[in-house]
Amino acid sequence: MHAILTVGWRGDTVTARTFLKRLATAVPLGLYHAVTRRAGARTLAAVAFTPADHRAHTRFHAEWWYFTSVLTTPGQHAPLGVEVTFFRIRTLLTTTVVHVAVTDAGKGRYVGTGVLLPVYLRPFRRTGPVLRFPGGRLDVTADGTFVISAHAHGTSVRLTCRGGHLVPQAPGGVQEMANRPGDASYYFTLPDMTTEGEVVRAGERLPVSGMTWHDHQWGDFRVTGLKWDWFSLRFDKEQLYIMLFNFDQNGASVSSGTVTLQGRTMQVARVEARARDRVRTRTGIVYPIEWDVAAWTEGQPDTPLLRAHVTPVLRDQYVSSLVMPDYWEGLCTVQGVVCRTLAASGVEVPAGANLQGTAYVELTGYER
Repeated sequence: MHAILTVGWRGDTVTARTFLKRLATAVPLGLYHAVTRRAGARTLAAVAFTPADHRAHTRFHAEWWYFTSVLTTPGQHAPLGVEVTFFRIRTLLTTTVVHVAVTDAGKGRYVGTGVLLPVYLRPFRRTGPVLRFPGGRLDVTADGTFVISAHAHGTSVRLTCRGGHLVPQAPGGVQEMANRPGDASYYFTLPDMTTEGEVVRAGERLPVSGMTWHDHQWGDFRVTGLKWDWFSLRFDKEQLYIMLFNFDQNGASVSSGTVTLQGRTMQVARVEARARDRVRTRTGIVYPIEWDVAAWTEGQPDTPLLRAHVTPVLRDQYVSSLVMPDYWEGLCTVQGVVCRTLAASGVEVPAGANLQGTAYVELTGYER
């Protein structure tokens, strides 16, 4: 994710909604900066992730659990995309926010919704749910199986996600968020969790199965002026999973990401993403869409590892809220070509190989 508190003006035009949202977020944003000013300047030590890290890290002020799933349902050839996100934000109180979004590529339908819970319900014991709230909960078992249950405004999701390779993002799991010492977060990914469950939307009950990409991130990083472009590229046939992102904070950019093949990981040092088109939401925010993406790994400055074209299955896939920043996050398809040979665990993806897969893309911080 992912940055969740960015707010601002859109050019010189201030709509009524923009004005109301600025009022609604001014106090929480100010409180967040007040309580994280000192903590956000501390350098984070490298960690070795353990099963305990699936749970809440309550001494930190911002934390989120992201699940983006590409699923199938009987009788429908096109995929079903599901996003469920749990945010925990601590200022004077601890608040939980839950977002649920479903993209039905076959029927051309998208619904994105959420709930704000002003009080965080802390688990009574370490073996209890990670998060619980009216209408749902997030559980994790000792073997790392997640059970997701979320309901918001007529849309319900219940998924069980198992297995997957744990991938620390950046060395030691400490991801720099901007070009300032200490402005960082802990971040790890499970890109390949086997998933089954049920989605209920508009009274229609759909059994689903497929794969889920899970991100877990926490820290005390600064968020003012932070723009985030995030790509998760999923080539399941090759067990190749690529995460790419650009942070841009007040003009200072940071690129990063990982390439995971058969469970082996390489660090991405540079990312380029150029959009071919734009979409304007009903709330007036303009997002770039349909991207040409290239990624370079460390020690290879000349030839990119991969070039890819990422296309959204629907243009209007965004979550809108008066109390949270709007963001575009949607199911996409991806076509790519490997520019340098990849090899791991006896599997080789040669240079020149054409790849096809699915992707999720998130764009945050375009609300100006």
